[in-house]
Amino acid sequence: MLLRRITKHVKDQNWTAVSIDFIIVVVGVFIGIQVSNWNESRTEQVLEREYHELLAGDLKAIETTFIAQLDHEKAITDAAGIALKLINNREQHSNPLLIGQILMKLWGRRTLTLDSPTFNELKAAGRLTIIRNTLLRKQLIA
Repeated sequence: MLLRRITKHVKDQNWTAVSIDFIIVVVGVFIGIQVSNWNESRTEQVLEREYHELLAGDLKAIETTFIAQLDHEKAITDAAGIALKLINNREQHSNPLLIGQILMKLWGRRTLTLDSPTFNELKAAGRLTIIRNTLLRKQLIA
């Protein structure tokens, strides 16, 4: 319909109407692009908020894992100290079974893994720029 109207105005050489039609088309396209950009920006802000919440949860889980690892390492260190005291205290007839049990605790090792599934997802998808705060993004990468 718009094309027919423009064609009719060109045939009639009504340049004012052609100019007005052209301006209407350009303004309509511009407004459409602006609305699309606004909607995309809003969607990215919502997604960024969700990633912030997921990253905060990951950091809490990492902290819990780290504290558990510290507790485990402290227990191993304490057990090693007790075993060393018992072994060095030979004249008091230390219980070899107890020393053996304590030494067995020293064999139980855990590998500390501090991992953020959300960060890995952002990195793998190439979406780290969704975190607009540059300082926060640098800290996450570090």
